[in-house]
Amino acid sequence: MSKTDANNAGALLRAIAQIQAEFILSGQTRESFDPLLAKLLELTESEYGFIGEVLTDENGSPYLKTHALTNIAWNEETREFYDENAPNGLEFRNLNSLFGYCLKHARPVLSEDPENDSRRGGLPPGHPPLLKFAGLPIYQGSEMVGMIGLANRPGGYDQALVEFLQPFLTTCATLIVGFRTLSREREQERLRNEQERKTATIVNTAVDAIVTIDEDGRIETFNQGAEKMFGYTSAELVGANVNCLMPEPYHSDHNRHLQKYLDTGVSRIIGAGREVAALRKDGTVFPVDLSISEINLETRREFVGILRDISERKAAEEQLLEAKLAAEAASRAKSSFLATMSHEIRTPLNAILGMTELLDDTELNDEQTDYVRTLAVSGESLLQLISDFLDLSKIEASQLDITRTNFDLRELIGDTVAVLRPRAQDKGLKLESRISGQMPSFLLGDNNRIRQILLNLLGNAIKFTPAGQVTLEVVFGAADPKQQQPVVFRVSDQGVGIAAADHEQVFEKFFQAGDPAAANPGGTGLGLTICRELARRMGGDVVLEASAPGRGSVFSLTLPLPETNEIDIPAPAPELKETSGTQAIANETASEIRVLLAEDNEDNRKITQRLLEKMGLSVDYAENGETALELVKRTDYDAILMDLDMPVCDGVTATKLIREWERDRPGGPMPIIALTAHALKEYRQRAERAGVSDYITKPVRGQDLQQALLRRIDFRPAVLVVDDNYDARRLTGKMLERTRLYRVSTAASGAEGLDLLERRSFAAVIVDLEMPGMDGLETARRIRQKTGSQPPILALSGHAGSEYVASSRAAGCNAYLTKPADRKTLVDTVSRLISDAGRAPA
Repeated sequence: MSKTDANNAGALLRAIAQIQAEFILSGQTRESFDPLLAKLLELTESEYGFIGEVLTDENGSPYLKTHALTNIAWNEETREFYDENAPNGLEFRNLNSLFGYCLKHARPVLSEDPENDSRRGGLPPGHPPLLKFAGLPIYQGSEMVGMIGLANRPGGYDQALVEFLQPFLTTCATLIVGFRTLSREREQERLRNEQERKTATIVNTAVDAIVTIDEDGRIETFNQGAEKMFGYTSAELVGANVNCLMPEPYHSDHNRHLQKYLDTGVSRIIGAGREVAALRKDGTVFPVDLSISEINLETRREFVGILRDISERKAAEEQLLEAKLAAEAASRAKSSFLATMSHEIRTPLNAILGMTELLDDTELNDEQTDYVRTLAVSGESLLQLISDFLDLSKIEASQLDITRTNFDLRELIGDTVAVLRPRAQDKGLKLESRISGQMPSFLLGDNNRIRQILLNLLGNAIKFTPAGQVTLEVVFGAADPKQQQPVVFRVSDQGVGIAAADHEQVFEKFFQAGDPAAANPGGTGLGLTICRELARRMGGDVVLEASAPGRGSVFSLTLPLPETNEIDIPAPAPELKETSGTQAIANETASEIRVLLAEDNEDNRKITQRLLEKMGLSVDYAENGETALELVKRTDYDAILMDLDMPVCDGVTATKLIREWERDRPGGPMPIIALTAHALKEYRQRAERAGVSDYITKPVRGQDLQQALLRRIDFRPAVLVVDDNYDARRLTGKMLERTRLYRVSTAASGAEGLDLLERRSFAAVIVDLEMPGMDGLETARRIRQKTGSQPPILALSGHAGSEYVASSRAAGCNAYLTKPADRKTLVDTVSRLISDAGRAPA
């Protein structure tokens, strides 16, 4: 080694030792790299340069962040930029440059002519000249952790210089990695301190009390919220047992519970919130919500309790409970009053309207007819008044029921208009309905509530229209029905109209616009209020679209009613035949129907019995539930009409007793139709729980009673098939049932057939002649002995001889068919027999 090389090596080693010492003594900050850069420039005789750390961005591309950089600012702008950014390090991300080439390829870059070097990236205007350049990577193991850049060394840079600087580069790598590690630790420390300050601030500013205790129950921290809540200072309580904040019995039990948890790990409070009592410094006991969490440290455990004073909440809850109890008491009083008034008014009203209906069926002169109609209208008005108040009460109590069923829209509109057409004709008005051609037949919704709204809107239109026309139009809310837009029911009239100032008021309770000239427009002023509330409960609305005095009104009901292809098609009901006023139910078979009427009020019993008899039914009656039960046990009734309010044994109790008795009785339960003056929901529910099949609210009208009976009784002629062969018996029954004209019962022997005939009536009997034990001929003879000439008997036999026909005639049979009988012959024969007996199906 030459003397010059030795001197250079010695200078390099001294520089490295000095740099390492200064780096350690300086606290390993970024500024400690500045003397490192100064020594590097001195050793390499370079004009300027930098030392930087190699980092990677989010895309994995390397970039350089300087730790030391020669200030080469050449104007005011660059000097300001340097002063502002150099202390924290400048970032160089342009890889299309000499130093960028070094970053990308991780190997030295030596350039003797940077200006013409193909790897150059160019210099900004005013930048000091770049005559020579060296970019040297700094490695820690196989990782490039940094880079130094040198410029303008006289004579340039070569590989010998690179090798000479290797010890220096190694030292730089160590310093960069050390700085990186230290910076990371300092950042973690800073974040830790910041989090501790944040946590302390949160704890001390929290409204809730936060208390920490050790395993012995001693208080370790007591925040400002706790100081305000308990009245102690933190200094007073730190180190004290936390049970000083607890009244008895918690005070005495706390240490034992804590030790039990430490021993077993079983607790009902750790990790769960609960309501407990706490004790203030002044001795006041108050309620708190307490939640406790456990902190497991390396050498011990701590517990953190968060307490919230719920005194105000508890007081508010007590006030709310008192208000709730008062409101419930008021609601019960109101419901009791409404129920009592409804019952007390409906009971005599039942007699008034019932007698009026019966009187209207008698021969009356014109004056008497006018009196009867006045009675009927007044009674109906009173009934509407009661119904409106009950509906309003249900709305206010949120007890109004809305149901969704499949219904036929055109049938609903037709029935609704048919009900009101006589009223319109009496005033000389034209009542029309129109339904959009695109409207589907079947919709899903509450058809009863829709009918209620339409009856109200159309009824108002007729009431306030002295002359002209009332129209109901039903259309889709949009042109395309497939969009499932709402259905709009629009009621327009040519009546007196409503002033603009009253357009919204008409929907308020008890408001009556009406005809300004009319002294008493009638009604309660509740109808539109109830209609709007019903519509809104169904997801729609009722609005007054247009109206002006003397120019009529247009009200619209808009409802979301999805289209449905499903519709329940009931079995064909008997045809209703007109009589003088009341409709009779299938006159030829009604006399076979036996009904029990349980009613204690003599007037109501007479009215209901007369209505049933006018329908052609056979009626027994009982004055109380006890008598009704005795009659039911002796007689197989087709239906029971049960008044719910009776002495000795009320209707609800009687219904329960009948249902219990029926459990041990063959056959299905008898229909029980409740008759009551109670119209509130809870009475209906109570009756349904007891087992009633249907529910009619008094006053009982003939039409309502008739419809309830039609829902619950099958009025088709009953045919009894007696045959010991199961397949034959089943085949004969199915042939008749498929006509949907008859209801069929079967018996497997003559004795069983006779037993059925003892308990009920049949329109015809089909008997197989070849049966074991009691054959068909003997069965027919006994039927005739017991019942006389009725019912007609059809004999079925496998024998075709005339002597067999004669034997069946002698036994009392009315007709004879040879097995196997085809369906048409069988049905035609049964129909003829029933028709000849005077009981043909309607």
